[in-house]
Amino acid sequence: MATELQDPTQALPFEVSCVIFSFVPAENLVKNCVLVCQFWKQISDDNTTWRLKCERTRRYVKKYMRNFEPENWKKYYYQNPYFRNLIKNPNLSDAFPNILELKSQEIYGWHGYGDVTQEQWHAQFIPWEMMRIEGQGIQLEYPPIGCGPAPSGDLGCIATSHGPTKRCQVIDLLAEGVLEYILDECKIPIYVCEWFNNRFDCGAKYFLKVALMDKKRNKLPEWKVKLDGQRPEGRREWDKLEHTFREYPAGVRYIQFKDYGEDTYNWAGFYGAKLAGATVRFLLD
Repeated sequence: MATELQDPTQALPFEVSCVIFSFVPAENLVKNCVLVCQFWKQISDDNTTWRLKCERTRRYVKKYMRNFEPENWKKYYYQNPYFRNLIKNPNLSDAFPNILELKSQEIYGWHGYGDVTQEQWHAQFIPWEMMRIEGQGIQLEYPPIGCGPAPSGDLGCIATSHGPTKRCQVIDLLAEGVLEYILDECKIPIYVCEWFNNRFDCGAKYFLKVALMDKKRNKLPEWKVKLDGQRPEGRREWDKLEHTFREYPAGVRYIQFKDYGEDTYNWAGFYGAKLAGATVRFLLD
């Protein structure tokens, strides 16, 4: 006579089961494990399981966060600001959810949208402020056209044209969930970067400006960086401009991220700098 299969996790101390489940990928925990039985659901939702997962994936680092204990570790795992890119919608694709099917999408300056008001035009790019879109506008390319594949993690890019394209995003660190003592006492390094490229048949120029700002949004004088580049035709590889802010003063509350691109030949079409992977994140060592 066949014996009924026993769930080995129920024979273990509950804390040991939490340790085991903390190695399960988060997506499997929330989509699959919770459906197996009531006991597995209890383990999958337990704070201990998610605390261990946060520590293992370095979303929670004790030496920095000794005074901080999340009430809901599962929520913290998904929303914590120390492990994710703080730039939202880096490639502007959120306004076009079917961009992968479209392959490309042209975006013109506000004057090119007929009955659309200036406020409506700007709203589609929030939280970016589109400071300038001149020339022929910009094009979202999935995949990039006329150069090598986009860098790892990015399917596409923004292609500029023969007029300047400049955009800006300001990150409110406290609103993102960053704790004041993390900024003022721990001073975890802040890493910023962006990839840029150009078509093989046209030159391009580009810059990235990043500034740390106080609570009044004043730029801290010694804590800003400008990275720029100009490339001739003939190259297909992407260049990465990056910088890490370390030992910054107390009082940082905002980060301003600006980028810019255009072509150098003044050609009609989208032959200007290609931008991808705008990133601002903390470096937890």
